[in-house]
Amino acid sequence: MIAACQFRYVNNNITEANFPLTGPVADVESMLTLTQKDLGGQNMTTAEIEAAIDRLGYRSAILAEQLAYAKAKWNGKGRIVAFGSSWFHPVGERAVPYMSEDGGGRELSLYWGLPESSWGDFYLFLVVRK
Repeated sequence: MIAACQFRYVNNNITEANFPLTGPVADVESMLTLTQKDLGGQNMTTAEIEAAIDRLGYRSAILAEQLAYAKAKWNGKGRIVAFGSSWFHPVGERAVPYMSEDGGGRELSLYWGLPESSWGDFYLFLVVRK
């Protein structure tokens, strides 16, 4: 799935062992991206964003959905985060996958942080209606 998205760079911690690509995947047409403004805030923490997504009747997309979205619908703009998949690094920080494009090509990276970590306004959060 990752290879089909033609990323120039993929973080080496994004592996099948750390981020299993199993389970049902929502239809790409049912996915949308939300900004912090859409979620009712700004400079929000991870915990606040996840609570707002849930409160609005959505669930966070998983990595498999993020990859399907990248292949079918993503225009390369914005940093698209999938909170539905995460991995805890041995040092204890949670990592979630995000996609971006820096002019040199598409990237699939990890954002490292804690529940109280704040997010910049340039991130978009990929969600699916519950």
